[in-house]
Amino acid sequence: MQLLVIADDFTGALDTGIQFARHGIATTLFLSDALTAGLLADCQADVVVADTESRHLPPEDAAARVRAVTRLAKAAGCPVFYKKTDSTLRGNLGAELAAMQDVCGAKRLWFAPAYPALGRTTRGGTQLVNGVPLARTDFAADPFNPVRTDFVPALLAEQTDRPVRIAAPAALPPEADRPELVVFDAETDAELLQTAQALWAHGEAVCLAGCAGFAAALEAVLDLPRTAQVPELPNGSLLLVCGSVHPRAVAQCRYAAAHCGYPELPLTAAQMLSDTGDDAKILDTLCAALERSGRALLRVSGGRECLAETAALAARLSIDPQTVPARIAARLGALTAQVLARKKPAALIVFGGDTLLGIARALGCVSVTPLAELLPGIVLSQMQTDTGALFVVTKAGGFGDENLLQEIERRLHDLMIGG
Repeated sequence: MQLLVIADDFTGALDTGIQFARHGIATTLFLSDALTAGLLADCQADVVVADTESRHLPPEDAAARVRAVTRLAKAAGCPVFYKKTDSTLRGNLGAELAAMQDVCGAKRLWFAPAYPALGRTTRGGTQLVNGVPLARTDFAADPFNPVRTDFVPALLAEQTDRPVRIAAPAALPPEADRPELVVFDAETDAELLQTAQALWAHGEAVCLAGCAGFAAALEAVLDLPRTAQVPELPNGSLLLVCGSVHPRAVAQCRYAAAHCGYPELPLTAAQMLSDTGDDAKILDTLCAALERSGRALLRVSGGRECLAETAALAARLSIDPQTVPARIAARLGALTAQVLARKKPAALIVFGGDTLLGIARALGCVSVTPLAELLPGIVLSQMQTDTGALFVVTKAGGFGDENLLQEIERRLHDLMIGG
């Protein structure tokens, strides 16, 4: 293992791991709660990605998970550590960056949070989405991780007291007297690459952080073995499962149903929270759609407008509101696993990191191998499960045009045998 990537959610883990895998670098993803020293010792991959699933945890718990994974990798002799962060600054950024830095023993952690390919840039330490300050976008109303500030140093200061400096692209400031975090501005992929090259040239590419954008730049400077590979998929049906309530994801699902031939099954609030006794009907509907049209869509109902109804129902059922996202993800996972047991599609398409985790756990996921980046932030992987291998396409909820699924299908068709 030459590089450890630590991500706080499943889709983020994959869209970072693919930055290395798409260039033929052996890359494997594990859920951190299943990661052991023995597993690392047996792993032949040069890049190991660990998903800590810590985005929604209290900061101290998130930090503990990051420390545990970093210790395992450091004991295994890993030389480079990369903390994958969300490009819209969700999660426990300060706590997790400080935790990894502490275990690494690095004086400086270098953080480049921009992802220009998705319109996320950093200017003067402020995170922008398509030129708009993050706190003035839809992400400010995220129901589970609302954005508090778009000024990166201020956000980091909420969870760590170590100094934070802002640096221009590729400008490495002199070393401080005590551990610090350095935030790099970047508005283009070229600027991210310049920063990665400068860190590599000065022997500072050890303790790093950023999203998939900076990971792609890091891939270009790391000297790792590469083997060309082109994945091939069977020609067949597609099942789309969406647990994201972001307006972009909701619009994409509605477009898929209206224009792409995806018969949809939106779950009601009651169906999302528990088995209402009609699971057999839900499964029959989805399997019939896959058989009839080769497409089916299972999604949470109504987007954010359904959240109030779901919260009210959770209160009536005495369900802790903090457990609702995981409960819905597990529910979607269980239903998906039952569909796959009856009719296996050529590929499963999943919108939302929590949903992907719910499905992975329901299927008994052992490991995941990223294979190809179909589009920026959209990854084709092969998931190893208790019942065999499964091709999965993954996407976080909050990006992409309304007609995104059409482009995903075009890319998949190019990879299908006889497609």
